[in-house]
Amino acid sequence: MLLSAPACTAQSRPGLGNGLGRVWNQTFQGHAYQDEDIEIPVHGLTDIEVDNFAGHVRVLRCRTSGKPTMHITRRATHGIGRGDTASDSMSKISVDYFVETDGDRQRFIVRSKTDHLEPWFQAVDIDVRVERIGVVVVRSKDGHVEVVDFEDGVDIESSNGDVRASTRSALKQPSTILNQDGSIAWRVGPYASGLFDAEAVHGTIRTNVLRGKWSSARSGNDLDSLHAQLNGGTARIVLRTVDGDISVYVGDHPTEYGTFVR
Repeated sequence: MLLSAPACTAQSRPGLGNGLGRVWNQTFQGHAYQDEDIEIPVHGLTDIEVDNFAGHVRVLRCRTSGKPTMHITRRATHGIGRGDTASDSMSKISVDYFVETDGDRQRFIVRSKTDHLEPWFQAVDIDVRVERIGVVVVRSKDGHVEVVDFEDGVDIESSNGDVRASTRSALKQPSTILNQDGSIAWRVGPYASGLFDAEAVHGTIRTNVLRGKWSSARSGNDLDSLHAQLNGGTARIVLRTVDGDISVYVGDHPTEYGTFVR
């Protein structure tokens, strides 16, 4: 079921500086952008699945007064002197989205692709906001991935960008994050649990456990590998990256941090 809906009223808009930057890029740098807002017909707990050929992906809870929405930005960066080519290439990018329902469970699925002969110049940024976030599955590259306030675990594969997963839920489900050429940040509250299996090839692992029962006595732990247990949990938390660092935070207010690297 494909969705077609009016523009979302809950999605914030870029500021003046962002707009001027786009004009400069479009006019002089050969870049092109195309924005679209979609109102998502879901309510309550929703699983999210995003298969993106390239670009940033964000999955967040919408504001209390807002509606479930998706904001997408198609991008083409062909370079100086190729502005018309970049603009014309927008028609080659497609984004399909639909909702599947299984009993009381809903799943919002997004798939992007391009038929352009030079796909390395293109990307799609996807920002999904729903009332409650269940399981999140993301496949993407050449962009950052951020998931905030999920309740049932994540399964993320990405490259050439950082991945940040943070939640205030008492998470007890397994999760997997596989990344390359980028760092991973795992941030949970004091009542989450799990068995950690983390490795950072050509990177380091840092832990900051302020609350909760943390056990990491295994002799194999070192600067780039970690095996630990949080609050007696048995669900595996697998974190893997190549050419990046891993940070694990356990404490109050795990979703509060500085501006996400863009």
